[in-house]
Amino acid sequence: MNSIELAKLSANIPDPNSGASIDSGFNMSFASDVSRFEASLERVGAPSNESTGMEVAKAALSPFENLNVEASELAEFAANASADGDGFTPSEIVTLTYKAQEFGFHSQLTANVANRMADGLQQLFRQQG
Repeated sequence: MNSIELAKLSANIPDPNSGASIDSGFNMSFASDVSRFEASLERVGAPSNESTGMEVAKAALSPFENLNVEASELAEFAANASADGDGFTPSEIVTLTYKAQEFGFHSQLTANVANRMADGLQQLFRQQG
């Protein structure tokens, strides 16, 4: 892209501080978008450093605790369904299959999140080191 084409493109972009709007079909305005973003930052406020390391660790490990609870519920359902000795009914088989698939999905999702968190922490330590 040469400098003339770039100048033509940049001439059509309004200054974000001017309050000008672009006709995009839904009345987009740079000034209002910026002011809404700034207002949302003010609503959130400054992050507090009151959380302890223990609270962070509990929050990081809570998905694993949820997996343990879900696995226990799945095992309990299977034990109750097979306790009568007649075998599983078709509805119990479908329900057990559904719950097992749901547990597998949650396990895979939790593992994916844990791996990404570990990769992020490794990258953070590499950058600081």
